[in-house]
Amino acid sequence: MWLLTVGAATLFACLYVAPALPTMEFDPQDPGHFLNLFLIEVADSQTAERISELGLYVLRHPEVEGRSKRSAESHKTLKRVRRTHKILHDKQLEFPIREVKDNHLFYREPDQFDTRDGLLYNDEFFDDQWYLSNHHQTGGKRDIDLDVLPVWQQGFHGEGVVVTTLDDGVDHEHPDLRNNYDPEASADFNDKSDRGNDPTPDKTNPANSHGTRCAGEIAAAAGNGVCGVGVAYGASIGGIRLLDGAITDQLEAKALIYHNQHIHIYSASWGPHDDGSTMEAPGKACVDALRQGVQKGRGGLGSLFIWATGNGGGSGDMCGADGYVPSIESISVQSLSDQGTRPFFGESCSSTMISVPSGGEHTKTEEMKATYKIKVNFEGTSSAAPLASGVYALVLQANPRLTWRDVQHITVKAARVTTDDDEWWINGANHHLNPQFGFGMMDATRMVDLAQNWVNMPEQHTCVTDKKDVSIEISAGDCGTVEFQFDGCRGDSERSITNLEHVQLTVLVDVVRRGDVQIYITSPAGTRRLNTIENNDKHDVCYMFSPHRSALLTRRPNDGSDESIDFTFMTVHSWMEDPDGNWSVEVCYKPDDDKEKEPRNIKFKRVKNKLGDMTNRELEEEATEIEKEAKMVDLIEEIEKYLKKK
Repeated sequence: MWLLTVGAATLFACLYVAPALPTMEFDPQDPGHFLNLFLIEVADSQTAERISELGLYVLRHPEVEGRSKRSAESHKTLKRVRRTHKILHDKQLEFPIREVKDNHLFYREPDQFDTRDGLLYNDEFFDDQWYLSNHHQTGGKRDIDLDVLPVWQQGFHGEGVVVTTLDDGVDHEHPDLRNNYDPEASADFNDKSDRGNDPTPDKTNPANSHGTRCAGEIAAAAGNGVCGVGVAYGASIGGIRLLDGAITDQLEAKALIYHNQHIHIYSASWGPHDDGSTMEAPGKACVDALRQGVQKGRGGLGSLFIWATGNGGGSGDMCGADGYVPSIESISVQSLSDQGTRPFFGESCSSTMISVPSGGEHTKTEEMKATYKIKVNFEGTSSAAPLASGVYALVLQANPRLTWRDVQHITVKAARVTTDDDEWWINGANHHLNPQFGFGMMDATRMVDLAQNWVNMPEQHTCVTDKKDVSIEISAGDCGTVEFQFDGCRGDSERSITNLEHVQLTVLVDVVRRGDVQIYITSPAGTRRLNTIENNDKHDVCYMFSPHRSALLTRRPNDGSDESIDFTFMTVHSWMEDPDGNWSVEVCYKPDDDKEKEPRNIKFKRVKNKLGDMTNRELEEEATEIEKEAKMVDLIEEIEKYLKKK
């Protein structure tokens, strides 16, 4: 039977070693190499560096203290060891690069077209910013854009809203950013010797322009004759220099809660490798920071975390395997081409909430081999996240009292359908959705209109089921299904759910080859599929009723790992549905025939559900298996040994 427990309850002892970093004095994968630092949770300490407000501390070797991250490799006493949690990368570094041979596809003379409403800034490349106002200047579909010009005409430009890019820094002396730069929203986490906390990137490395470009998309000045125009060109812009060095769980957490009473929106265009073989989730400190950000940021209204879904579509990757994207607290953003279609690099996953027009071809071509010849072509989900962040700045200016969940609801309600194919569905609460695009394309005008008269959502509730132990062996080519009844904690006023928002599923699956596993969840609500039928040269839409499976994980051909899947996935496809009824979880083992000649089995060990709905109250972290199994005495002995050696 199922045991329903209070939402994500965590058992905290006086000392806890976080699983994001190794818990021993040496790395078992690299014997003899001692750690520079490790993360613990303690009741009190005067000898440790605290991660603000999280109750987490970092113990450091004294000779490492205050050292620049750039010089870490040259430390004489301790060797740097790689943490199990792999180094994160900004999404643009892995974006498929190409040589642009036909410049006229991207540059047109201003007199060759006009804007829909007659507004035209004198910025050099404003007319090429089709994603702001698409009137067929690139050959794409008219009106596949953010629809921001009407918002600007209403007087909303982002004034009073602070946005920060978590990236490789921001060149705040750039003429398009100089006047909007906010030093209070900025920091340098990569260079501890930087007393001025200046986020200016290392300009000796040409690749360190990513954060500056993201900042320009958000808040580049309008009408100054330079470059282009930011979506929220009246907003204040900051930058946290984070990616220009080794990234740890500690640094991620510090960035996500940095000055969160001053900063409103955090834009992140990074995550695990998009190589189709990496499955990785944020560490303890990062998870805590995200939760605290939505609970306490912006005076309790909640910080907005905008996350890029990734550019691994061409590598067979899917963003469900990126644990930063399926976070309840973040809004994950997909890219759209100027045709309203998903570019070849786009990744599909059930946690994607919204799509933003940012460019890219539908298919990969042979000429996409060399480096970009024209730097202004900034495509990929790396550019989609800051564009969305700019729109959210306009929304918060229109209504500063919106909570983080209000913003998510507005995002869903204002989304537009971009294509007329049969991949669109209507969920049980009458929201259209698409496994590639989430709820559709972002529309700034609709969002600002909704925001101005929005009534805040009621308190969020979270209902969590205990783990369900099952033992199903699944043969190659087959699926195993677990069904369960769920009533949404009816009768419990603290946790009762009648309308879903996020559905999270934690599973443990022993695998033969991780990339051959597929995981689906089906809600009890009836789902309608939109089918377009040609009738006398006209397109009619009909609806086909059927159960809708949300794909939490699909085949990833490049993932040959034999490590067990112990991961938390998320779907937003059941947004506002009633959760009461029969749910099913399906795990399939679908190996490639060429790679799997002999029938072998995988074992589906346990499944745990977390169905979260409307809430603002503080939710404690769910105790992980590591926490449950760890022996406190052993952990204290490990730390004492480490400190004695130092």
